[in-house]
Parts: sequence; C-alpha cells; structure tokens
Amino acid sequence: MPAPFERRAGVSEERAGENAQAASADAMRRVLSSGDAALHLRERRSMEEGKRHTVIVVDDDPGSARAIAGLFERAGAEVIVSVDPVSAVELALERDVALVSLDLSMPHLDGFEVLSLIRSHEQTRSLPSVPVVMVTGAASAEDRAKSIAGGFIAHLTKPVDFDAIAGALRKALYLRAPLYRSRYSPDQDAIVRGIKSMVGVDRRHIRDAVTSLAAAVESKGDQLIYEMALGLYRGERNVTMAAAERLARVAETVWAKHLADLSCVIANNPTGAVETLEEHLVRAKAEVDRVVFTLREEAIGRLFG
Repeated sequence: MPAPFERRAGVSEERAGENAQAASADAMRRVLSSGDAALHLRERRSMEEGKRHTVIVVDDDPGSARAIAGLFERAGAEVIVSVDPVSAVELALERDVALVSLDLSMPHLDGFEVLSLIRSHEQTRSLPSVPVVMVTGAASAEDRAKSIAGGFIAHLTKPVDFDAIAGALRKALYLRAPLYRSRYSPDQDAIVRGIKSMVGVDRRHIRDAVTSLAAAVESKGDQLIYEMALGLYRGERNVTMAAAERLARVAETVWAKHLADLSCVIANNPTGAVETLEEHLVRAKAEVDRVVFTLREEAIGRLFG
C-alpha cells in the first residue's frame, strides 16, 4: 500500500494527519499536472469571460422542462429543450454542448439509459464526454450515490432552485476536460507494460485474461465509487475513506497510478467539504472508465493488433 495508508505505531494522530494532508496534496498535484490541465484552464477562462454555453434539458414533462430551462437561462446559458429522450441523445453529441440535464423517470428510456447511450456513442465516435446532471424527485443518499457512480456529475433534487442550477453549470465547465472518457488513461504505457509482463506467463490466454481484468475493474470500480459516495452523503466518512483505499489498491493492480492518486486524495481528506469530495469522486469515476477503455482497446490492440 502507498505510504498514506500506513498505520505505524508511535506516530501521533496530529503527525499522522499532517502526513496524510501532505500526501493528499502531493497526489492532487500529480492529478492536476496531467494532460487535461490546458483544456481545463481554457474552460475556466471561457466561464469567467461570460461566454454563453449551450445546455440541453431533457424532461418528458413540458412544464418541468420549461422551469429548468428558465433557470439555466438565468445562469447565462442558451438552452435547447427536449421532451423525447431518444432524440435528445443525438443533440447531446454536438461538440458545443456544455451540459445535459436529464430527468430520471421518462418513458422509453430513463436517465441512466440515456446517459449510457450518450457515452456509448461518444466512445464509438471518439468524442469528448459531455457533462450530464441528474434532475429528479428522488432524494435519498442511495439515489445520489447511484447517480455519481453511474457517471453523472451531480444529482439535483426537484423542485430545483437557481443556486443548484448555476452551481451545476459552473461544475460542468470546470470539470469538462477531466471527464473526457474517449481517451486513454494517462497510465496507458504503464498498463501496456504490465500486460506484456503477463503475456510472458501464458500468451495463449492473455486476451481473455485482459478482457476479464477490464470487466473486474469496471465492476469493482463502480461499486467502490458508489460506496464512497454513499458514505459521503450519509456522513460516514470512515466508509468513504475505506472504500477509497480499496480503490487505490485496485488501481495499483492494473498499473493505474493516476487513479490511485485520485483515490489517495479522497482517502486522505476526511474533513473535506462534501462538494470538494464529490468533485474528486466524479473525476475518479471518469478515470475508472478510461482505465477500462485502455485495457480493452489499447492494451489488447498493441499486443494482438
């Protein structure tokens, strides 16, 4: 395990806390020094300069859709309203869309299914990942955690107010670059080297082994992010920290240092603000997706392409 998680005898709680904070800061610096930094800065500048960004509001209830659209317009966005979740998928794939707001309960497709379709098309077309928020009447800690683990950047509860809408738009612009799932993990070279070391053991079965490894990382990663979010929303920080430590261990098994660093930031921040930790969880979910993408596409492609 990385040093931040060690529990050594003879070290005071105060000193341990200082060590954890230093380790967390170091991990965060590594996270922010990735290739996303320049795009991340451009998004922030556009937000600060008052540029009007396009938001798509998807809700099968026309009254609810108009109300949410009005709040986004007050926040400075140009809004496209869709009451049909199927047609909204193609709208969400436009490159100038800053945010998609999805209702949970809709006919034909629910919010999670719409998000899944959007992500699938983004990967097929190698498009950036548009930030998506859930807007729903479901308000439990379990509902909120499910949204974060499912890939939403925020879970807003109806009736939603202006502050929540404006905050979601700011968050979407701030996080747009780190959410780009249709690119490889920053650790793709390390992951490929690790896979190659497995090839020497039994090349005949390596493709199946890597495919199974990717599926395991996807399943375990999503479950641990759900547990972290659930602990956060229930006020059970020990649960969040424990799940973050476990995610760091999962990341290390697949040579994913960037994901391990993100997990360390969460694990070593027991008193952080809910909004800050939620942002780290959103970033961690995106990195889990990139690691899985790298395992399935890049590693196997280099070895067997």
